[in-house]
Amino acid sequence: MKHLKGLKEKLREDITFVVVPRADSQVKRLRLPRYIIQGALALVIVSTITVNTALVYYFINNRKLSTENGQLSAEMTDQADRITRLEDLYSSQTELNENMKEQAQKVAAIYEERLGELESLETQAITLIAKLNEENGVNVSIPVSRSFNRTELPSEAIGSELTLSLESTDELDELLALIEDDEISLLMDQQIDEYTTVIEEVENTLDFLDCKPDLKPVNGHITSGFGLRRDPVTGRRSMHKGLDIANTRGSDIVASGSGVVTYSGYNGSYGKTIVISHGYGYKTVYAHNNKNLVQVGDHVEKGQQIGEVGNTGKSTGPHVHFEIHFEGKQIDPAGLIN
Repeated sequence: MKHLKGLKEKLREDITFVVVPRADSQVKRLRLPRYIIQGALALVIVSTITVNTALVYYFINNRKLSTENGQLSAEMTDQADRITRLEDLYSSQTELNENMKEQAQKVAAIYEERLGELESLETQAITLIAKLNEENGVNVSIPVSRSFNRTELPSEAIGSELTLSLESTDELDELLALIEDDEISLLMDQQIDEYTTVIEEVENTLDFLDCKPDLKPVNGHITSGFGLRRDPVTGRRSMHKGLDIANTRGSDIVASGSGVVTYSGYNGSYGKTIVISHGYGYKTVYAHNNKNLVQVGDHVEKGQQIGEVGNTGKSTGPHVHFEIHFEGKQIDPAGLIN
């Protein structure tokens, strides 16, 4: 108790501070209780410790944050590099896909073109053969390659909207191979060649049949055939080199086949005469005409009117004297005309 009482008394003791503002001024004394001075000192010490501790913590923390920020910055830089690489890769992929798509579309276009050519030839062949069958009463069949089936073509090769990825390089190679040396391409070529050959043959046949002088030049009665006969004017036996087909004056005379007029004029006892060259070794003569309606050099079609029935030259009545020459020799028209 004595000690406690002594401590309290010491705390109540005053501490005097002497303040001298100037040398010539009055001295001032400031008395403060001891416990206030000691409390102030304690507060200063605590504050100093607190501030120092805070500064140490701040610097340590700041260093840690700086290190973490550096690591984060490095990671962000790395991520940015990765993103750049990914963008470059995506750009490369996109460009590659576009190139592949473009090439695939070219392949498709080639196939489309060849299929179109094949279908066109097929249609042309069907039309020509149908015409040949209809006009001549025959039954020519259309050649079809049984080894070729267009359903064997890959679906990727047809159509322009193709979506390809990097994994589809093999598909593109397959499509390109189909164009270069694939069996299907060879079969398509064979089919095209077959149709081309057939079309040429049928066209030649149709051209020949069109030119062949097998159409009766005038409707009428045959009054005199091909061969030896008694001449109606002289009464002598002589060779008659054609057919005499009677009809009224002015009736139509038509070309027995397509060809080119090589003569149109007056020819002695034949009177007004027309000669047509048909090619393939054939030539026809139309004589005793009342009027010629074509000139030398005219191209005439089978069945086209070329003149009128008459009685010019050495003739006993209106008729057409009709001759057919084959490879320089006169033949019997009755064996050829319909």
